[in-house]
Amino acid sequence: MRNGLGWHIQTGDSGREIVWHNGVTNGFMTFAGFEEATQTGVVVLTNSFGEGDDDIGVHLLDPAIQLVKREKPVTTEIEVAEEVLNSYVGKYSFEVSPDMILDAQLQDGRLTIQVTGQPRYTIYPRSPKEFFMKEAPVTFTFLTDDNGAVTGLVVLQGGYENPANKVE
Repeated sequence: MRNGLGWHIQTGDSGREIVWHNGVTNGFMTFAGFEEATQTGVVVLTNSFGEGDDDIGVHLLDPAIQLVKREKPVTTEIEVAEEVLNSYVGKYSFEVSPDMILDAQLQDGRLTIQVTGQPRYTIYPRSPKEFFMKEAPVTFTFLTDDNGAVTGLVVLQGGYENPANKVE
């Protein structure tokens, strides 16, 4: 998988190159993709979140790419000490797009995140280091060094991991 001007460029086992992009807003998911060699395009729109739109779109463009069966994520919230939550506060720069910043803040005892150009969302702890969104199937896993200092996070969305380094 590569990225180009915000588009994902994926080459399957068949050698076919699929160019695609997706999005999630308040539980609505979208996928738009094309294969230049066959002049074929696909758009998938869903009014639910969880799994499928990326997988369906890519599979329609290249049937050799199998649909992925994902387990339903645990969405049970646990309590995490405010001291731990406060250690996650800061700004994180994504490795694939350094200009896109995730801003994590503590508001009313809850951890919130806002990615450049997007609304702010509350995220909920599934474990002391792993958080989830209620609006979309996205998880955030905070990374620490050997001394326990937060060094970054990994955003898991649509089956893809997007690492970000803590910069502030």
